[in-house]
Amino acid sequence: MVGYIDPYEQIVIENTTVQYDTVAVMNYASLTIRNSNFTVNAVLVTMDNSNLLVNNSDFYINGISFFDGDSSILLKDDLTFCCDVITSENTVLEIDSAFVNVPMNFIGQYKIIGMNDSQFLITNSNIEFGNGKWGGGFLNNSSFHQNNNTFQNTIGIAMTLNIANESQLFIDNCEGGMELIIADSCNVNISDSNTFILWFDFPNNSISDFTFPPPNSSVPGASNITNFSFSNSTPGISGINYFVNIENSDTIFWGLMPDQGSDVTINNSHILACGFKFEESSVNTVSGFINDSLYVSYTAQLSDRSFNLNNTYIGTWNFYPAATAELTIISSIFGEALAFNDAILTVMNSACDGSGGYFGSYNNSTVYVDNSILQIPLSSNILIDDNSEMVISNSDIIGTSMVNTNSFLIISNTTYDNLPIVNDNAYFLEVYLDSLENANIDSIIAVTGTINDINGPQNNDQITRYRLEYSDTDSLNFSLIIDTLYTQSIQNDLICNWNTDGIDPADYLLWLITYVNEDSVITTIRQITLNNLSSLEQNIVSPPEYKLYQNYPNPFNSFTTIKFTTKNIVKNTEMIIYNLKGQKVKTFSNLQINNSTNQQIVWDARDENNQPVSSGIYFFRLKSGKEFSETKRMLFLK
Repeated sequence: MVGYIDPYEQIVIENTTVQYDTVAVMNYASLTIRNSNFTVNAVLVTMDNSNLLVNNSDFYINGISFFDGDSSILLKDDLTFCCDVITSENTVLEIDSAFVNVPMNFIGQYKIIGMNDSQFLITNSNIEFGNGKWGGGFLNNSSFHQNNNTFQNTIGIAMTLNIANESQLFIDNCEGGMELIIADSCNVNISDSNTFILWFDFPNNSISDFTFPPPNSSVPGASNITNFSFSNSTPGISGINYFVNIENSDTIFWGLMPDQGSDVTINNSHILACGFKFEESSVNTVSGFINDSLYVSYTAQLSDRSFNLNNTYIGTWNFYPAATAELTIISSIFGEALAFNDAILTVMNSACDGSGGYFGSYNNSTVYVDNSILQIPLSSNILIDDNSEMVISNSDIIGTSMVNTNSFLIISNTTYDNLPIVNDNAYFLEVYLDSLENANIDSIIAVTGTINDINGPQNNDQITRYRLEYSDTDSLNFSLIIDTLYTQSIQNDLICNWNTDGIDPADYLLWLITYVNEDSVITTIRQITLNNLSSLEQNIVSPPEYKLYQNYPNPFNSFTTIKFTTKNIVKNTEMIIYNLKGQKVKTFSNLQINNSTNQQIVWDARDENNQPVSSGIYFFRLKSGKEFSETKRMLFLK
């Protein structure tokens, strides 16, 4: 506690190795660290006109760093930040001629936040971010100055920052990739630098009829800029309060953020991403948004804003419900969706291909996913955080899920390639009810599947019981099969034996209800056909027995293989591929099926006219007259 007793205390630490849990420099005191190895394990705070100088030292901060109250901080040489960095109240934080290590395991693990007239300056430095990037932003007349810096990480973008509310950003002679969300009344100046994703916010009552600079870079879709200005005085633009100026900078990608109440028209442009925010209890359903598409003449079907595209390419669509909004996404291929602040997001018959980077729920929000594909890149996660919840049913997850704080993730009849990472007081529940084949009446049927959970280190939730019922598919008259206490994990194993004695042959639904802490939390449904065994045995010729397998690889970007099996010789069997609109794309006719032999076809993502198809969700159906038909879905990504 430097300056606690003597407000003008001056302490010098040099030529030593020390560790402290908390370091606070206050009042008008000064702390100087030279030629030392200095570690703060929990909290570093400066305030009240104090000074902190670090020179020629290895300086480590874990936990949090908060620089406040007109303090002045100069950090040089070797720095390690395993923490958020926050500046406030006229403080000046300067990092100069330093190697800065910010060891992150995932995107946004640590943040930088500037507010209330503070300044953050980084000059002549090299910053390494590991597998993550800085999140955060600057507001309330704060400023962020960067000069002659290099940023490095494994994902190509070093930081994603919100710049708003009269804040200022100055970037000169920097490399390494930055994503900037530009809004409100800020000032952004970029010169002699490269690799930026610039998101332009169009607020309520703003109007745009604009064409962005063309993609003229060696990097596809990016622009090299000699001089570009964007403000309320730009022709075709009105209703915005920020100013952007770019000079002699390369590899600029353009992004759009049309808010509720805006009227935006974009012409003859190449847009990397377009994101929509939904706030203030709005209720919207969106459909037909497809990534990687050229829109010749297009008007989005949105109830709360006008958005038009003319001869404009959109690389990825992103969606952000917040503040109690309710958003439903149907039949779309999008790049990112994040729910915030008590919002409800529902995704149906769609795919998140990860081109936007994230899929998640935050701040008490709720996300429901059904019959969809979530493909998230290795550098990101499906993130459920801040007391939020996510329920995923009848879907496929490609990537890693992370569940934090008091959140929970439930998956039902859903496949995944990595077990979720469950932290803090979070909880993960998995329920899977296997398909039942060759099920007959008057027999004992083994119902198999998975009922399993993972607890965070501070979580004590537990599965207490499960209940299995069946019903007909029309009237939903339920009959109990079993109601039993849950005693141990069931993983690809027997759930119960079902005695079908006295049940009529027909189509039924199985309902598996799983209870956690004695509360019903998820119902998993599977359709089943009960055959009349005696009737089947009397037939001279049995119908063929098939199995249609999931295509591999899935998703795919050039070729995919579809395998299927039958035990009898059948002619006139066909495989049909449909798009999301139900239109036939490709038909493989007159497939000759050999007895007891696995068969396969290879699809090269071309239609009947040998033309390449666009990225999207497709369905493949194996059909043989009236005897057999089964459909599965796949995802094609160029």
